[in-house]
Amino acid sequence: MLSLTQPGAPPLSGFTKTAILLELALAVGAIGGGVALVAFAVGGALIAWMAVEIAIVGYASRPPLQAIHLGLGVVIALVGVAWCLQQPGRRATARAILRRR
Repeated sequence: MLSLTQPGAPPLSGFTKTAILLELALAVGAIGGGVALVAFAVGGALIAWMAVEIAIVGYASRPPLQAIHLGLGVVIALVGVAWCLQQPGRRATARAILRRR
């Protein structure tokens, strides 16, 4: 059985449980987000989450999970913008998002 804590260590804290649930919510949103703006929002949330995690915890290069998740956030956000540009009714919204940056 997979153990998330060391033997004798206290169970996961409330913050850790919240962090895991947020990561799962972002993953489900990325997979099931059938709307282009939802994909953009999920990608942006993942980018923000990873930036805050790296700022608080620091960057860990082994294993490179932080870099992978950050890259996935960028890819998801770009796919959302590209998807918006392909939908005729959403082009103005996507252009407005891109102009803000």
